[in-house]
Amino acid sequence: MSKDLYSLLKLDQLQEVIPKGSIWRHKVTENLYMVKDLVVLESDLQVAVAYSGVTENTRLTWIRPLAEFMDGRFERVVLYEGELK
Repeated sequence: MSKDLYSLLKLDQLQEVIPKGSIWRHKVTENLYMVKDLVVLESDLQVAVAYSGVTENTRLTWIRPLAEFMDGRFERVVLYEGELK
C-alpha cells in the first residue's frame, strides 16, 4: 500500500492532530495561520493541509503537503487551556 493511500485511511486520526480551526505559527516568518481543512491532491492522492493567514488577507488559501507542514516549519499555538486533548 502506498504511503499516501495509507495516510488517507488514517485521515480521521490526522484530523485530531491538525484539527480544523487550529492556529499554527510559521517558525521562520512568525506569521499565524488557521487550518481550514485536510485535503487530498487528486493527482497523486497525497494528503495536504489547507490554511490561511490569521493576520493577513484571509481570502488567500495556501495548500502544503502534510509532510512539509509537519516537518518542523510550523508549531501549534494553543490559545486556551483545554484546547489540546
